[in-house]
Amino acid sequence: MPEKPNFKIDPRALAGNVIEFPRKTIAAEGMPVKIRVADALNQRELVSVKALTSYVAHNKRVSEDVVRASLNSEFNVDDMAKLRRDDFERVIKFLVDLRAELLIN
Repeated sequence: MPEKPNFKIDPRALAGNVIEFPRKTIAAEGMPVKIRVADALNQRELVSVKALTSYVAHNKRVSEDVVRASLNSEFNVDDMAKLRRDDFERVIKFLVDLRAELLIN
């Protein structure tokens, strides 16, 4: 029976192959807050939020801009792409429970 190759990796050989990930930055006062990539919604979550925004706007018979503006103001962002991953479930609940008639009256 042939021997299996030895795949043990010497940690000293990996010293030059270290990947440095971006660290969290703190914005100066009055400057926009930067969001780390790990904290932002991934592409699938963002598509889900956009689709649900369109669906809610259609069902409530209001403009998507109204729904988008209420979402942005609720989560204190200027663009849906800046929503935090930690808030994804809250965003979905907010959109499902949104009472658009209160927004436009």
